[in-house]
Amino acid sequence: MSASSAFAIPKNHTFALYALEPALVERNFASPGRIADGVWVFTTPPITPDDWWKEELGKSEVREYEEAALFLLVHDARHDDAVASLDALLYALDVQRAGRVGSGHYFQGLDSRVQSHSWIPAHYAHHGLDHPEVTTALLSETATIFESLRRMLQVDPLAGYLASIGVGTPQPHSCLRRGFGSYVRGVREAYDLDRLHAFVRAIEALILPPNSLCSSRSARV
Repeated sequence: MSASSAFAIPKNHTFALYALEPALVERNFASPGRIADGVWVFTTPPITPDDWWKEELGKSEVREYEEAALFLLVHDARHDDAVASLDALLYALDVQRAGRVGSGHYFQGLDSRVQSHSWIPAHYAHHGLDHPEVTTALLSETATIFESLRRMLQVDPLAGYLASIGVGTPQPHSCLRRGFGSYVRGVREAYDLDRLHAFVRAIEALILPPNSLCSSRSARV
């Protein structure tokens, strides 16, 4: 894939891209919408498939990608930061009920070259739950939520591993991170009891009940 004429990935930047369907977007939405440096929301594909990827994906998949309702793109000089920021953006929309995913494509690459493709895990269909439109006003709220989630999700892999085996101190927001992971599993889970279990774990990370893993002083940071 190569960058379209409407948008260019900076040289030596890695990018991560979600193409979401379904999603509701206001008719007059000004695309692209900028959330932060290198963090964007589009209503048209910011990356155009080249011939190799069209052949690899197949006509139906390319058409599904091109007709997606919403595109979330993050680029950064560091691969891990781009991926973490894209997840933070998706769930900043999700907690506002605007980012629920029925299906979607996930691309990663360097500069304008796609290096991998996969599908986004579908979320449980919340029947009867109203999903707001993605609007310019909603994105203003999204930007605030996104920055909070991005800080919470940042982690040093080595320090995290050492803390998990009792060497060193827990990383900041470790309990909130585990609780948010439970929330994510809950919104993706189709079985009621498993969904309930995941949401209970998410609530525990906030209220810190006695004798829970997160109730110790060292785990609250």
